[in-house]
Amino acid sequence: MRILLFSIFIIFTSHITAAHPHKQKIDSLHLALQKQKDDSTKVLTYIALSNYSYHACPDSMLIYARKGLELSEKIKWEIGIGHNYYLLGLYYINKEGLSQRDKALDYTLKAVSHLKDKKTLTHAYATLTTLYAHEKEFDKALNYANDALQLVQNDPGLTVYATINMGDLYKYMEQRSKAKEYYLKALKLLDKSEVELDNKLYLQLTALYLTAANRDTTYTDIQESYKYITKAKQLYETSCHYRHETLYSRILATLGDVIVDIVNKDSVLTRSSKNRLLDDAEKYLLKSLDIDISTGDSLQIVNRYRVLYYIEKEKGDYKKALEYSEKWFEGYNLYYSQENKNKIATVEKEYQAREFQYQIKSKEEQLRYIVIFALLLIVVVVLLLIFNQVRKRKNLQLSMLNEELGKRNAELTEANNMKIKLLGIINHDLRKPVSHLISYLHLRKNLPEEMSQERQRMTEERTLVLAEELLQNMEELIFWCKSQMNNFHPHMEKVKLSDLFSGVQSFFDNKDNVRFEFQVDFSITTDINIMKTIIRNLTFNAIRAARKIKREPDVRWFTQSDGDNAMLTIVDNGGGMSLDNIMILKEGANTISISQGLGLHIIHDLAKSIHCKIEVISTDNIGTTIKLIQKITGVTPFIRTK
Repeated sequence: MRILLFSIFIIFTSHITAAHPHKQKIDSLHLALQKQKDDSTKVLTYIALSNYSYHACPDSMLIYARKGLELSEKIKWEIGIGHNYYLLGLYYINKEGLSQRDKALDYTLKAVSHLKDKKTLTHAYATLTTLYAHEKEFDKALNYANDALQLVQNDPGLTVYATINMGDLYKYMEQRSKAKEYYLKALKLLDKSEVELDNKLYLQLTALYLTAANRDTTYTDIQESYKYITKAKQLYETSCHYRHETLYSRILATLGDVIVDIVNKDSVLTRSSKNRLLDDAEKYLLKSLDIDISTGDSLQIVNRYRVLYYIEKEKGDYKKALEYSEKWFEGYNLYYSQENKNKIATVEKEYQAREFQYQIKSKEEQLRYIVIFALLLIVVVVLLLIFNQVRKRKNLQLSMLNEELGKRNAELTEANNMKIKLLGIINHDLRKPVSHLISYLHLRKNLPEEMSQERQRMTEERTLVLAEELLQNMEELIFWCKSQMNNFHPHMEKVKLSDLFSGVQSFFDNKDNVRFEFQVDFSITTDINIMKTIIRNLTFNAIRAARKIKREPDVRWFTQSDGDNAMLTIVDNGGGMSLDNIMILKEGANTISISQGLGLHIIHDLAKSIHCKIEVISTDNIGTTIKLIQKITGVTPFIRTK
């Protein structure tokens, strides 16, 4: 029932919006409103009252639109809500111009979310186009203009309206070629289709033809302008519902100006033909002049007398030319002297307003200084009290820091002792076997002929024994170092991945096809030195894995996130990892063997010490993917690929 009522109402009010409202119609609607009981019908009546009040009484329009909106929301009628929001947007544009752009925009956007009928929605899109264009938000304006075109594809009349709206937007954007393209497209649509235009569209198309009749310099362009301005005149005079005298004056004056241009450009015209054309131009300009005098448009009156003076001079009627010349100069002096008076009055008003604002501001500043002084006095007292409490807390914190410093010194001493012990082991247990091995190799290189086969055999056996001892010592040393992990205390801190990878990136830069790709810069809590050691070891292992199967290394590091955790992932193109090595990397091993890879033990133990989880996916002859999973403490979006 509501949809049917609204459809009938749209047909009924299509002429109301464009026509001058009449008091008799408003009174009759008031009487009808008092008798109506159905809320939907009341909403339609409020909308009709708003439409009739659009030009005559904008304040009444606001009242009716608000009442219609309130009642529509009460009965939860979406169509009524949307139409009243649209009328509220029109009110703020009509009453305040674009100074109330925010209110107009807010109401029109709300209207778009509720409107259902194609016609009003198209007008709402056009309103949004105008509002955003005024704020130079041309992307949004173009979006709404395109929405209007998409909405009315199967409606010839509304398509003409939406096409004109797009032309107006491009004209506002000073893209005149695009504007003209859409204007001409609208005219072609109008010629091809039997569009029954409403009165509002008559006025728009009249202005469109006037815009298309811009006077140009070539004779062909002037003839084209004459065609358009004649069409504008015919179209305006066809509409009997809407009279816009200022627009009609512009049409007549432009028609007269174009005829004068034709006379000036056409060199083959006879004197009688020129005079006949000039008489027509004079007729249109005099009619335009009468309208300008009735509306009090001083500037246009001056312009009309100027062209009339030129016409009479061309016709040879110098007496009339002199009369028009005198009126031209009289109007010119009067207009610009009045304009100067208006400017002076405006400046005086602005000065008085500024003086008044200055006095108010001075009093406000005095009051502000008094308040600030009182607040400062209170702040000083409070600060003194706080300072006393802070000093006590600082003394307590200093005492605690001294205790912490003593503990750190003890830990540092212990770490230094461990380093000394490690160097002693390396010097005592590893230096001697390596020295024997090097001596043997030098001997074979420099004096091979002095070694008998027996001596060579004994030396090789001795070297083999030393090498086995070296291997055993290395295994014991690594096992000892591993046992010290329980006594190792990493320094955990908040670290950005960009800082973490900076040193590693510079080390592998342009070498071994190692790439670093980061989409997000996570912050994680870790020991930066331990994490760098893990990353370097994994990168070296990936390079060796590719070279082991005689492939060119292709190693890639990248970061991901599942919300709580950062995942640092390395992917290589090696031959894959064995299950034993994967278990060592993920879970460690009780016994250590160099043949299994000491680096994997170190990586596992270091990762365990900083609470870093390791996941491994390996495919034979394709490659290995290893993920280091660490807790996120902060995220900074950025794009960075190297």
